Amino acid sequence: MVTSVNFNVAMHPNGDVARFQRDSLGVVTGLIDSSGVVQSGTATVATVNDLPLASDNSGSEVFVSDIELYFRSDGTSWRVLNGYGTLKNDAISVTGIAPATTFTSVTPSDSITAPGTQILLSSAGAHGLTSAVATAGNKGIYVSGGAGWTVGMHEVKAVAVDTSGTTFEISGTYNGAMGTPTIALVGDNMVLKTVEIPPLTINGALDIQSSWETSIGTADKKRLKIKLNGSEYLNVERVHLTRETIMNAITIMNRGSLSSQVGFCAKTADGGYGDNSSVFPTSTINTAIATTLTFIGNVEADNQFVMINALSVRLTG
Repeated sequence: MVTSVNFNVAMHPNGDVARFQRDSLGVVTGLIDSSGVVQSGTATVATVNDLPLASDNSGSEVFVSDIELYFRSDGTSWRVLNGYGTLKNDAISVTGIAPATTFTSVTPSDSITAPGTQILLSSAGAHGLTSAVATAGNKGIYVSGGAGWTVGMHEVKAVAVDTSGTTFEISGTYNGAMGTPTIALVGDNMVLKTVEIPPLTINGALDIQSSWETSIGTADKKRLKIKLNGSEYLNVERVHLTRETIMNAITIMNRGSLSSQVGFCAKTADGGYGDNSSVFPTSTINTAIATTLTFIGNVEADNQFVMINALSVRLTG
């Protein structure tokens, strides 16, 4: 553990205040002055957004505690130490399932079967879900907004009437301030996972590996998507009659500029191969600041699901 201690530098002509950082043994590991310049050692900051200006810290090293990576300033950018680091390894699966497009104008209320721990969602239209599928394996619906709602996945806990029913219950505690939730229905994107990405260098890259699973279901399409901010770098369509597991690997790289990126393969390519009409995905995202990587599922029929099983994101450059 690293702690910060404010210390008046009595001999300094302008009475500057420096922050000594010490480890759990009390050993000083870094010193930052009041303007954010690293004076000695390896300083520690909580997030990449707390990094001081690279231009003021050429040659300095800083440890970013939330992602547990060391960065070194080259005078222009903060580079991950030794040019390579793991941002995220996550093997906790998340599964998204979508109600039918008829399940609209939803009214939330306290649960009938488990008041205080579940929320009843009611609509005039059918939800299209079945208890056997929707309540098995911690599947959830994605809520993207609505007064009093937390954006994210909400586990389906109970389906009273299969398919034609107009109510089902999800995990959570109801309160009277809750308004109509914005639910991802059939054809809408369900955000399953997000990874915060630190600023990149002009040739910095993200190596992304992901493991997915899709549901059984006639010829209904399931889509697996990965986006950096709003730009798609993966949009693979799966149509299988049996349950399927998929591994995908993509790379997104800055091409000599902080605001120009290219993917290593067509976003619709499966397994790294595209046909002769495929094009490389590109974007003009400002990577001088932190960005967000999102892993998304999308289904074209109710009661179908997409699961992200695991992911690994590595930073290079």
